[in-house]
Amino acid sequence: MKIFNIIILATLLLNGDKVVAQVNISLQSKDSTFLVNPFRDKVNSLKKSVKNKWNKAFVNFTNNDVLLIGAIDFSRQIIENNAISTMYNYNYAVLNSNVYKPGFLAGFRVDGLYKEMHKYSFQMTLNSINSGNYYRARTRLEPILGDFTQYKVDNKFITLNTALHYKKSILVNSLKYRFYGIIGPSIDFRISQTSNDQLANKIKNNLYLNGDIGFEFNNNDYYLLFFHYKHGLNVFQEPIAIQLSGFQLGISIKAKDLF
Repeated sequence: MKIFNIIILATLLLNGDKVVAQVNISLQSKDSTFLVNPFRDKVNSLKKSVKNKWNKAFVNFTNNDVLLIGAIDFSRQIIENNAISTMYNYNYAVLNSNVYKPGFLAGFRVDGLYKEMHKYSFQMTLNSINSGNYYRARTRLEPILGDFTQYKVDNKFITLNTALHYKKSILVNSLKYRFYGIIGPSIDFRISQTSNDQLANKIKNNLYLNGDIGFEFNNNDYYLLFFHYKHGLNVFQEPIAIQLSGFQLGISIKAKDLF
């Protein structure tokens, strides 16, 4: 029995420092939670404040999913160039193309519910537009053969597009597939530089207001295919009005499925 007691005492003596060290570390970690840390406290307070304001502002927006978007964008511009004349003349046959030309877009969107019943989507994309330009008016320069236009509008430019769409279920297969119709407004804000020709004509088309309509197909939340049509008009119409329309054919995938 004495030998057993001696073994226990020796073990305690050998491990005593480790036990004391672990106790001290544990006490220090507990004490650190009560130490004053102004920067940490300020960050935590800011996070809490932002979260509370977000929850109050968007309390009716629920079940939100973030999706990444990629699409082909076929665009055309209609230029109402019969309002006034300029000192410039451009070959009408070279500039005029009453067709939709392909560009592309990429960005993200948020899909969710408003008040637990109304489906919606909010998206922001960068659009690389390569449009056909249709000039409604043309002029003649006798005795020179051919037609001319006194305006030259850029057909290649980049816009930042913001859209808010209301989604309505059209056909639902509870097991896999869902079809939606969408409608809503969007804005295209031009962020690329304007060409010297367009600046010389003093044509303003930096901002377009659009109306959107389209269809979407959801395959069991694995991916979403969409076909959208938008038609808009430049807000600043002096000296001429420019209509921008486009067809978008693309795909959306949930961000959490990729990262």
